[in-house]
Amino acid sequence: MNKQELRAMIRQKKRAMTETEIEQKSARLGQLLMQSNAYRQANVIYGYLPYNQEVRTIPMLEQALRDGKRVAVPKVYGDEMKFIYLDDLTQIAKGYAGIPEPVADEPVACDRNALVLMPGLAFDPQGHRIGYGGGFYDKFLASEPEHPTVALCYDFQMLPQLDTEEFDIPVVIHDREAHGDCFETILKHPRVKGVFHSYSGSAEMAKELIKRGWYISFSGVVTFKNAKKLIETVEAIPLERILLETDCPYMAPEPYRGKRNSSLLLPYVIEKI
Repeated sequence: MNKQELRAMIRQKKRAMTETEIEQKSARLGQLLMQSNAYRQANVIYGYLPYNQEVRTIPMLEQALRDGKRVAVPKVYGDEMKFIYLDDLTQIAKGYAGIPEPVADEPVACDRNALVLMPGLAFDPQGHRIGYGGGFYDKFLASEPEHPTVALCYDFQMLPQLDTEEFDIPVVIHDREAHGDCFETILKHPRVKGVFHSYSGSAEMAKELIKRGWYISFSGVVTFKNAKKLIETVEAIPLERILLETDCPYMAPEPYRGKRNSSLLLPYVIEKI
């Protein structure tokens, strides 16, 4: 069973639950959480606000506040997720994908020892997790791996072993005169997706990458006089798969080539594309 099929199966089982079942199971999970050493030792809880049939976390977060702990929940900004401290769990509204999140944008939580309560579709005893497909928690924990974590899930969401790749998060490829080697590596790991940084390959390779779900990023190089082939690549791929970058302090666009690059010069790249 692949990841897509597994997600569909778990979602079907969750939709079949009654509200009474959800509340009863959530209450039991809350009791187990409060009894855990991870909870007792934590001064800050990075929780989440439940959506659809997720474990009802509000009573747990309210208890954490009564226990004198600080509570923060996630808020999505584009492709980034930040945790916002909350003292009042009623100050929420629908946000990304209809998921509840704080109305306020601050204060932003920044405690790397905070206990993270993990939502998700499936988990295994080895600590692997399958989320909802946005990759927000994967990216967050990749940037702050020191957080202790606790998975909140129903019994049918805990599986003996998940089929996961070692690198199941988006990656950035820096390809310098190694187009063939990089592409062969990608073919060996078809589920890995990400961005080709400061792309310098062919239009044909870019098209194949896009078929496999990759994004192509261009820097100030596209403005250089000898960048004819790169411009052909830009014209050959869909706009929604193009990203722009500075590669600061390098690759400043014309007419600033050779000088320190910055995001202030991106309009020159945009005009060329």
